[in-house]
Amino acid sequence: MPFRQAVYLVDSGGLLRFDTEAFKEKKRPYEIGRQVVAPYLKGNGISSIDVFVLSHPDADHAEGADEIFELFPVKELHLTPGSATNALMLQLAPYTKQTNIVFPGAGSNWGVADTQFSYFSPTDATYEGNNDSLVLFMKTGDYRVLFTGDLEAAGEKALVETYSSELADLTVLKVGHHGSKTSSSEEFLTLLNPAVSIFSTGVDNRYGHPSPEVVDRFDELELDTLNTAENGTIRLLYNKGELKLETMR
Repeated sequence: MPFRQAVYLVDSGGLLRFDTEAFKEKKRPYEIGRQVVAPYLKGNGISSIDVFVLSHPDADHAEGADEIFELFPVKELHLTPGSATNALMLQLAPYTKQTNIVFPGAGSNWGVADTQFSYFSPTDATYEGNNDSLVLFMKTGDYRVLFTGDLEAAGEKALVETYSSELADLTVLKVGHHGSKTSSSEEFLTLLNPAVSIFSTGVDNRYGHPSPEVVDRFDELELDTLNTAENGTIRLLYNKGELKLETMR
């Protein structure tokens, strides 16, 4: 936030682990939270986190969370309702004893100085997968950002029906589900018409994200996109009505 009024972290990244214990006995595994996210935060002078949002308990969004808790004090953790008994969240629980844990849903909102935050999803307390991702909307002045987790087309449709006025002509879209073909419906993108859309993907990832048909859809709608696999770190700085974009590999 401006003047370091608060620091928010949305998701921590992570890897799928197979036979984790045996692997750890042999050598220290590669850890995205410890080796990618933490150095970036510390390199920007961040030593604590006010709110840590885990959009949903999939490994590629939350497996690195325990490493963040080991390295940073976290005041508040936001989890999607109904996810506390998920296996990954149960593994995380011992690290969160000093943290206030909340389960926000659609309608939860608050402000920090001139910046407003709202959750647009989920609408119930039963966690059933991607469409129950925490969807976070941030607004400061005319700068509006939507963090979608792994939201898919059905979840997008619900947002269009409920929040069309807030979402129209968005500034920044974190593209749902890494650009999977199950997300980024034409109706959704047409309404949002984001100035910048960001795909969060890895180089040569096993799922082929972003889907070529989704990339074509963005191109057909003449929407500008960035992809972490191609652009590396993407940094957006908003100041006095101007948006500055930086990328670094």
